[in-house]
Amino acid sequence: MEVADDSNYTANNGQSIHNYEAKFIIFYYQAIRKLIDIEDRINASYLSRYFNIFEKYLNHFCRKKHSANFKENIDDDISTMVNLLKDSLYYRVAYVYKCSAFLSSAVAFHFENSLKMVSGCLQRLLKKKSLKICSLGGGPASDIVAIVTILESLAEKEGILLDIRVTVIDFDMRWKNTCYTVLSCLEQFKKATWKINFIKEDLTNTKSYTSKTTAAIQEADIVSMVMFLSEKYSGKNCGSKS
Repeated sequence: MEVADDSNYTANNGQSIHNYEAKFIIFYYQAIRKLIDIEDRINASYLSRYFNIFEKYLNHFCRKKHSANFKENIDDDISTMVNLLKDSLYYRVAYVYKCSAFLSSAVAFHFENSLKMVSGCLQRLLKKKSLKICSLGGGPASDIVAIVTILESLAEKEGILLDIRVTVIDFDMRWKNTCYTVLSCLEQFKKATWKINFIKEDLTNTKSYTSKTTAAIQEADIVSMVMFLSEKYSGKNCGSKS
């Protein structure tokens, strides 16, 4: 693979991901407003109360889990409570509020710089009649939002209108509606949610992959593993989305 002169990357390497944050903060504020009526005082109050309760239980569980005296039977009740709290829409709203803007900013920063480093990569992507993106473990769609935003921005400079199709593969179906809602806030999918596909799959068990899962990964022009690796190495329940 031919690698382009990396002087542009070096020059931009000092650029902070904060350059992207303002845009994504506004974007996710609009997404949250579609998920829940935060203008309603009662909803806002419930969301704030839920967030405080969840953080308290999760922090307590994580401290116990990483302590030398951790005993599984002692923490069963706490673990159950954490999982019950994660069943709520409030959890997904809280996750989007707390994590998504930062994650999208980081992905956007590194994805754009990666495109600059690999010679001809961007042009090959922009020439695609239909550009397919597959996100592994990306239920919240934070990585997809970043990738689509960067691609559309660069395509616009070239006078190109992209046709993007997205597949999100995640074990947790509770994220499906949130995923569709978040992505529908992007211009690409505002009136075309049919371009989005959500597949339930345990990505850690390759033997269980369906033909749809395999095809989605093999046919994708871009495969994002950001969320999958984050989930895998952050540890179940502690710091993870599901």
